[in-house]
Amino acid sequence: MFLQHKGSGKEKRVYICRSYRLKRGDKTSTEIVEKLGTLMDIEAAHPGVDPMEWAKARCAELTRLAKKARKPVKVELDPAARVSTRKQHPVTGGMIPLMRPFFQWMGIGRICKDIKARHRFKFDLEGIMEALCFGRVLCPDSKVATLESSKSFVTGTDASIEDVYLALSVMAKESTFIQKELYRNTKKAGKRNTGIIYYDCTNYYFEIEKDDSDSYDAKEHRSNPIVQCGLLMDAEGMPLAFCINPGNNPVDLLTIIPLEEAPHDFIKTSRFNSEIESLFRIPQTGLSIKPDSLQRKDLIISHFTIGFIALLMVKRLQQELGGECAVDKIIGELRDMRYICREGAGYIAAFSPSPLKDKFNQLTDSCLDAEFIPGKTMRAILKKQR
Repeated sequence: MFLQHKGSGKEKRVYICRSYRLKRGDKTSTEIVEKLGTLMDIEAAHPGVDPMEWAKARCAELTRLAKKARKPVKVELDPAARVSTRKQHPVTGGMIPLMRPFFQWMGIGRICKDIKARHRFKFDLEGIMEALCFGRVLCPDSKVATLESSKSFVTGTDASIEDVYLALSVMAKESTFIQKELYRNTKKAGKRNTGIIYYDCTNYYFEIEKDDSDSYDAKEHRSNPIVQCGLLMDAEGMPLAFCINPGNNPVDLLTIIPLEEAPHDFIKTSRFNSEIESLFRIPQTGLSIKPDSLQRKDLIISHFTIGFIALLMVKRLQQELGGECAVDKIIGELRDMRYICREGAGYIAAFSPSPLKDKFNQLTDSCLDAEFIPGKTMRAILKKQR
């Protein structure tokens, strides 16, 4: 850290500053750590001491404390002791500090507030959406398994499975609104290239209750009905909108374009198939956990809503990384970022370094691949990304 000052004489203002590396490239910038006031202010607060000497001492003290926070940490391990989940347990989600800013970019918080104003519920819709979207990227599984897995994220969640099912029903009812707001918010935050629009239609199989089978008939008399997902993407492959139809009804994609004006070209493509499949794929146990829950059509729609948000989030990360790294590669690196949480101490990295993880650090301005991250530091990183 170092001192900077502005002005002259007794009105000279003194600041303690630090340099840091920008998220992209090798350039550095400066931020103010502490404002000390004018020389007159310092002299009044510390009579009998030279103001500049006091400022230098204060700067040295803050530098010492910052270095102390980075000192090696000793974790005592007993070779005779058995592993205890109370003392240590694996956690997932080094990607969460990385992805949270994209939740803000999409305006998920505002969307959830608008939805809550129209529905009576007490559960944390934004927290559940975050857990399910991060889970779709980190550990795609059934909603029950995802909820259980989310408890091992560095953020965790205290939502009940009942809350999750209620939230999924609300998301299904508000799916069209969510898509429109996502487009509006992301367009406002940055230009969406909609001169060319790509579209893709993919069939998925689900188990549907008999009450719903009339609406979702199976092709060729299959026992599992087909659900067709139509997805629109802009010229960068960023998802724009989706719709769900029974497999025996063609998707009318033109009716779901959330644009103020028509695109120049409307092109069918398969170039993004692997990306779509990686986040929309249905686990074998994914939608047949409970006869009265995940076999309902509204929860099928909410499943694709979660996949849509997760795809938009990861595609945005791909853009921030320069657009050169494949989505599958990004997802693989995110899933690899696991830690061992030592109770009362912090997080021990349980993954190997890589050039892509170095880029993750640049985006968060944090050292997510440090050998050890103290609990207090991790909480500060998460708070900074809120």
